Amino acid sequence: MRRLRVFTISLFVAVTAVTLSAQSTVPRFDTVNIRASNVTNPSVDVVNLDCVGRCAPGALDQGRVLFDRVTLLRIIAAAYGVKVTSVFGGPSWLATDRFSIYATTPASTPAETLQSMFQALLTERFGLAVHREEKPMPAYALAPGTGKPRLQAAADPGQPVCKNTTSPTPTGALMTVTCKSQTIAGLATVLNGYLPDAVTDATGIKGVYDFTLNFKPVGSLIRMDSDPRFDSSSDISIFDAAGKLGIKLERRLQPAPVLIVDHVNRQPSDDPGAAAKATTIPLEFEVVDVKPTEPGAPFQPDRYLPGGQVELHGWTLTRLIKLAYNIVDSDGLVGAPKWLNEDRFDILAKTSMARDELQQARAANGLTSVAPAMYAEMLQNLLEKRFKFAVHNEVRPVTVFAMSVAERGPKFKQSVASTRTQCRDTTGPGGPEVYTCQNITMEQFAPNLHAIAPVYLNHPVVDMTDLKGAYDLTLKRHWAPLTNWQGNRGESSSSASVASLASDPMGYITVFEAVEKQLGLKLVQQKHRMPVVVIDHIDRKPTEN
Repeated sequence: MRRLRVFTISLFVAVTAVTLSAQSTVPRFDTVNIRASNVTNPSVDVVNLDCVGRCAPGALDQGRVLFDRVTLLRIIAAAYGVKVTSVFGGPSWLATDRFSIYATTPASTPAETLQSMFQALLTERFGLAVHREEKPMPAYALAPGTGKPRLQAAADPGQPVCKNTTSPTPTGALMTVTCKSQTIAGLATVLNGYLPDAVTDATGIKGVYDFTLNFKPVGSLIRMDSDPRFDSSSDISIFDAAGKLGIKLERRLQPAPVLIVDHVNRQPSDDPGAAAKATTIPLEFEVVDVKPTEPGAPFQPDRYLPGGQVELHGWTLTRLIKLAYNIVDSDGLVGAPKWLNEDRFDILAKTSMARDELQQARAANGLTSVAPAMYAEMLQNLLEKRFKFAVHNEVRPVTVFAMSVAERGPKFKQSVASTRTQCRDTTGPGGPEVYTCQNITMEQFAPNLHAIAPVYLNHPVVDMTDLKGAYDLTLKRHWAPLTNWQGNRGESSSSASVASLASDPMGYITVFEAVEKQLGLKLVQQKHRMPVVVIDHIDRKPTEN
């Protein structure tokens, strides 16, 4: 026994030495700031079609690592260049505890080196240990269709290029992906950004081609041609779009590389020298120009430029106040005069620091370092000085959706404690979307439910189930688009049955019916005391520039 113990200790020391030796060859970041985020929203990090590949949870390029209030699960996936669905093992909190990381190195650092530095940083600060394996994984594959492929050889073979554009339709955006000089393997990589699981090329087709795919995201796709809103020119699924090229996009299980988390610490080690790097940060814009929007000029989303400029065009003060004070729900702002949502302004402002410099300074001070949150104090000061804006915080009764247990009880099972907390969307040809959660508490599920049905649930969802523990649940998301259903959102009386709500004539059901029939939960509109921002005063006209 003593010999075995000595051998085990020696092996551990040897492996540790090799690991540290390998890490010592990786360059270190010039600046690093890591902190746990005090996010009060208990929602689980959702793996869904809206945030896989297409919307990055942070930045990992040009010598910079920037993640703000992101779960460690997503941070690990980004560091190792894999999808969240390909990360296994580790504790349940990987998908719930959020962290902010800001690290810099020269912009000329190669991408591969930056990736290795990020991995080494997680090992050093979180004690992260991982290894790679192969597992049978749900995946999508491009396979030969019936007949010959309908592909056009590249007119000008060269560097492959794919562009993504969107066009509005009455029921949602139509995605158009146009590729030039692209292989089918390259097409699989492109589609990888629109589906929750990996896409591989199993067609065996060689060569380079020019092609265009038009399709709608699952959430806005009208699947039934009996629906009067159905438009055959735009209601095309991503599966049908591939089929028009003579290629079949199909679901299958296939061996795939995955990342196994062997060990990770919940609290990162101390940030050496962080206090010495703290910098004074600006809380006001250096220059501000405010003027009324020209009649007929369109609203434009907020823009945050590298030089420190902030541009807002066609903004109402309601929208600006919600941005500045992070007010998500319509009931979260109280005392607004009617004109607040009518008068529009163009605002051009500039900070005393360039965007990257400001991010680094805020991170060093333990403050959020991504837009728009990192400009919140400046926007608040702008409102106070230019519009004489004054507010205070209160807790008041506001409209919410109370989530409670239906009469027949919940229709889901308690989770195995060792299962990692996660939620995800999956879809296949013909849908519907299936939303699956594992090891999730009702307190965590309530904001997630609000997130997946924001049009229906236009108020916060509050857990009032009194259910303790964590659960596994599945919800089929084939509910009626709100524009096609004339009922009220939820019930105004706790004694009324959600099942009495009128179903959609096209065969859809409402989100309220889906939640009750599939989960045994009930959503009821009622008043509940919640924090709000109360307007004490605001001038209709700003002070002169």
